[in-house]
Amino acid sequence: MGYAAAIFVAGGVSGGALGVYETKSNLFAPSRDDEIAIRMRNHLQTRLGLNPDQVAKINPIIDGAASELHSIRAETMQRVNKVFEDSYAKVSAILTPEQRTKLDQMQKERHDMMQPHGQEGHRHPGEGAASPGHDGSQHDSPSPP
Repeated sequence: MGYAAAIFVAGGVSGGALGVYETKSNLFAPSRDDEIAIRMRNHLQTRLGLNPDQVAKINPIIDGAASELHSIRAETMQRVNKVFEDSYAKVSAILTPEQRTKLDQMQKERHDMMQPHGQEGHRHPGEGAASPGHDGSQHDSPSPP
């Protein structure tokens, strides 16, 4: 029964990693505040036919919204990473040394997948990275957030 539960949890973790991969390209696509602001501004200008005075007045609103969205996205990614780290630590305690090695590789693949491609210069703290200090060697307790 314990093995079935471990397999179930490992499957859930793997499925979750795949889900994060698929969601990342849609939900977290805009990775920079200025890209979000540009998209919002262009959308409003195009759909509403704003005049230059209106654009000047809404710019600070759009910039504030873009900054707030960035904060929400970064916090969400930190929370997602913590859930994965905690799950890996709990699953790892049940596994054999060989399975732990495979789990460590799965964790590394998830970490690599979450790194923004071609945007290292634009990454924001906490975005797309595993919990700080995690080196793949800890199996008994979660990494510090």
